[in-house]
Amino acid sequence: MTCRCRGIEQLHGAEGQTYEQDHLRRLSIDEENWQVLLECPETGLLWKKYYPQAEAHGGGPPEYVRISQEIAQKEFDFSRGPSTFER
Repeated sequence: MTCRCRGIEQLHGAEGQTYEQDHLRRLSIDEENWQVLLECPETGLLWKKYYPQAEAHGGGPPEYVRISQEIAQKEFDFSRGPSTFER
């Protein structure tokens, strides 16, 4: 799959799930808040998968949004050293 991470900031439902399966890798899972931290292996950009309709059966369709390292640190207690990726 071609990397589209620099050109998009948000994905919804099945489109996001396909992109996650084919391209992104999981870094951390927050089961309490129903969210997952993902990373693009080509760019190092971070993504959050979450379920905004958590009250719906099964959490409803997932949403994917690109996030900064600062947000990843705050929401997932995740940090990494200097990246070799070009930002």
